[in-house]
Amino acid sequence: MARIGERPLDLDQIPFFLFFIKSINGWGPVYHSQIWFDNGDNVGFFPNRLREDAGHTIANYTFTRYPRYYNDDCMRLAVENVRSRWNMHYNFLLHNCHDFTNAAENEYNRL
Repeated sequence: MARIGERPLDLDQIPFFLFFIKSINGWGPVYHSQIWFDNGDNVGFFPNRLREDAGHTIANYTFTRYPRYYNDDCMRLAVENVRSRWNMHYNFLLHNCHDFTNAAENEYNRL
C-alpha cells in the first residue's frame, strides 16, 4: 500500500527569513511531503522537478499527516496523471511538495 509521509526539511532548504520567523513565533516544524510505495519507490516535488528523495529513506519519514493507506497501483496511476500536467515551477510558499501530494491524493480519490 502507498503512503504519504513527512520529514523535517534539511536546514539548507529553509529560506533564512522563514527559519527566523519560525523561531520567533514558535511555529511547528517545516516539513517535506513525499509519496512512498510498497517496493520502496518514492516521488515528491523538489525545486523544478519530481524525483525520489535522494539521501533520505523511509525511516526518515513519519506517516501521521495522512494516516490511511492507498492502493499502490491506483496511487501510481494518480501520480502519473498529475505528473503529465504538473507545473514544474517550484515556489517554497505557493507551489511546493504539499501541493503535489495533495494533487496526487485528489486524483487518487477521483479515480
